[in-house]
Amino acid sequence: SDPAVEKALEMRQKAKESGDRLLEASACKVLSNVHQTFERPVEAVRAANEAVALAKKAMYKPAIVDMMLLAVQVNVSLILRDGAQGSARGVEKALRPAKEAVTVAKATGKKSLISTSLFQLGEVQLMSYKLGLAMAAAKEALEIFREAGDGVGEAAAVILMAETHYAGGRHDKAEETVAEGIQL
Repeated sequence: SDPAVEKALEMRQKAKESGDRLLEASACKVLSNVHQTFERPVEAVRAANEAVALAKKAMYKPAIVDMMLLAVQVNVSLILRDGAQGSARGVEKALRPAKEAVTVAKATGKKSLISTSLFQLGEVQLMSYKLGLAMAAAKEALEIFREAGDGVGEAAAVILMAETHYAGGRHDKAEETVAEGIQL
C-alpha cells in the first residue's frame, strides 16, 4: 500500500478515536485527495462521500459545502476518466452534491461558498448539456464574484459562460464572452 494512503488512514483513525467528526471528515478529504493524486477516482469518490457524511453528522454547514464540492470534483474526475460510457450516471452523481452544496452554501450566507458552489454546479450542468441552467448558475456566480472583488472567480465564471455559449453552437457569443474574460 502507498505510504500517503497509510498516513491518511492513520490520521482518520486518530480523528475517529478523538470523536471529532469534522477532523475525521478532513482526514477523509485528505484521503480522497491522495487517491486523486494517484489516479484512483473510485477510491477518491468513496472517501469524499464519507467526508460528506461525517460533515453532515457534525452539522457544520461550511464543512458540509466544502466536502460536497470535493464530492463533485472527484465525481467529475471519474466522468472524465470513464468517458461517454459512464457519463450519464456519473453526471447525476456529481449533480446531486452540486445542487445540495448550493442550497447549504446559501443557508450559510457566505458569499465565497455560494459563488464557488454555483460555479461548480454550472460546470456539472454544462457537462450534462443543461445549458440554460449552466448559464444561469454561471451568471449568478459571476455576480457574486464581482461583488466580492474576486477577479479569478470572475474570470472563471466568464469562461464557463463562454463554454456554455460554445456548447450551444453560439460561437460568436462565445467569442464576445471570451474577449470580456480577457479584459478581466
